[in-house]
Amino acid sequence: MSKKQEGKSRLISNGLSIIAKKGVDASGLNELLLAAEVPKGSFYNYFQSKEAFVLEVLKHDESCSCRGLTLPGLNRAGQLEDIVEYLNVLISRYELQEKDWQTLYCNNAGPLANSGEVLRQQLQHNIETALEPMQAILSRAQQSRQVRRDYPSQQLALFFWDAWQGALIRAQVQQSVEPLRQVVDFVFLDFVNPQDNLKD
Repeated sequence: MSKKQEGKSRLISNGLSIIAKKGVDASGLNELLLAAEVPKGSFYNYFQSKEAFVLEVLKHDESCSCRGLTLPGLNRAGQLEDIVEYLNVLISRYELQEKDWQTLYCNNAGPLANSGEVLRQQLQHNIETALEPMQAILSRAQQSRQVRRDYPSQQLALFFWDAWQGALIRAQVQQSVEPLRQVVDFVFLDFVNPQDNLKD
């Protein structure tokens, strides 16, 4: 890898962390360059615009399985309990981070979607990609009657996503991971339960 490629890679990876923490608008170019140990004034040697940079950050986030708000490491061939186990691990990580949470989508979805159609489409693609493992697991669990079947697996996965994002906001306001635990318990120990909900 050339020095320029290394510098670009550092800008993208550090940019992901900074933008997730501070937001797109509040992330200055000098801060990004300093964090990546890239000379000041050289940003446009790597990217044509800040929008082009953010697009690369989103693509990198997709390749990392959308850290912080999806299911990195969750295998499509997993079981229902694997979802709960992974989410509990993720909650524990948030708890260790205390106030220093990195929630790229929760903090930036609106500004990113309003920044242009290319960024909005990449954002949508990342969300769809992130939910594929959960949807696959829920679909198999429906077939084995572990999960209610009166809603499609895609709709159940989207319901969790929406609830999780709202819980992330509430957790930041309360400075507690309890809202995240409540969502996991409600969705996977109650809502998806097939009892009294199964329709053939």
